[in-house]
This record gives sequence, structure tokens and C-alpha cells, in this order.
Amino acid sequence: MIASFGLAQFVLADASRRAGLPRYRASALFPSRAAFLVEVARTIAESFRQAVGPVTGAAGLRAFVDQYCRQSRAYPDAARTMHLILNECAVDSVLGEAIRTLSDRKTAMLEEFFRDAAKESGQHTEAPQADALLLLATLRGLVAHWLATRDDEALEAARGRLLDRLTLAPPLAA
Repeated sequence: MIASFGLAQFVLADASRRAGLPRYRASALFPSRAAFLVEVARTIAESFRQAVGPVTGAAGLRAFVDQYCRQSRAYPDAARTMHLILNECAVDSVLGEAIRTLSDRKTAMLEEFFRDAAKESGQHTEAPQADALLLLATLRGLVAHWLATRDDEALEAARGRLLDRLTLAPPLAA
């Protein structure tokens, strides 16, 4: 529903109607529109995390990149909904604060993947938090581009290049 119509006119009653519930049922379950949107985003993020699987380190980074692109293609409405919610954070500070928690968790997970990958390879990662933010922002931008163009070949090519380039800096000299 959000993916089809956007958030500009979205109210909780729309969610109730879409689910076939009485008009004010969603309002009884969620204290605010922002709380509902956070739950939608959390659900999407959790299903994505499950698709990545129980991997860490370099394998976790590769799985994250791979699944971010594949899940977006497989579930474009979920990808579009997540991007709409992320964009809404720019104008809704309450929603932004709540969504920041989800983004912080994802960034922390990626940061840990970068640290583990460095340990696995005996290499040094200078700024794992910056690397995590850069990777997440790159993937979000890539999927936003794909949502606008639906160019599957370009998405696959970019995914492949990103996987090829996902390396750590060379070891520091002793």
C-alpha cells in the first residue's frame, strides 16, 4: 500500500482498511503514524537480515551486498516502502529518531563485519564505521536508482563490481 501510493496522504486508517480491519484498528495497535512506519521498516529490515543469514566477516559483507540487491529485486514493494520511509525521515523528526535506531543497528552489524573481515585476512581496517556507512549509503543509492529505472542489468553489474571491489586496505607496515 505504501509502495503504491506513497506517504504524503498516508494515515493509519488506510492500513486498517487495507488489512480488512475496522477503520481505527491500526490506531489502537500503534500510538502514532511514526510508530506504525517504524514497525513496517523493522519488519522489512528483519526479513532482510534473515536472508543474509548467520554469517560474519568477509562472507557477511558479501552476503549483505548480494542480498541487499537480490531482495530489492525480488521484493520491489518492500524496497520502495523502505526508501519512502527513509525519505520521510528528512521531514519527520520523530520518525527520523526512531528509524535512526534501525540504521544504527545495520551500521553496527556492517562495522562488525568489516572488523571481522580484517581479522580474518590479517589486514587493517582504519575506519570500520565509515566503511559501514559508505557501504550502506552506496547500496541505498544503488537500489534507489534501480527503483527509478528498473534496469536489472545495471543493478547486477553494479552489484558485481561492488562485490569485486569490497576489499580491505593492505596490511600496515610493522
